[in-house]
Amino acid sequence: MSPDIIFLLVDLSLGAIGTFLGILLWSLTRESAWMLMIIAVIVHFGETVFRVLTEIGIFTFGHVSFLGVPVFWVAMRGTAWLLIMISFAIMIRHNRT
Repeated sequence: MSPDIIFLLVDLSLGAIGTFLGILLWSLTRESAWMLMIIAVIVHFGETVFRVLTEIGIFTFGHVSFLGVPVFWVAMRGTAWLLIMISFAIMIRHNRT
């Protein structure tokens, strides 16, 4: 089995568990920082699922690129990290006041 397949399987399984636990936590919290963190986990898992579907050949996502970089993949990866950064900023702000 190729290392790439193993990495995808690990990403899918751990991402599914993280997403499931995040959805359970969502119903228990109303804090915006935690909700953004949960959304980031879900978006990251979605990016992993789209990557698997692309590797299998079921979907091909837009050929729109900017400077030779596919816009869809940059948006998927960047969105999760952006949400995590905003979540941390909110947590820092709440702890200072």
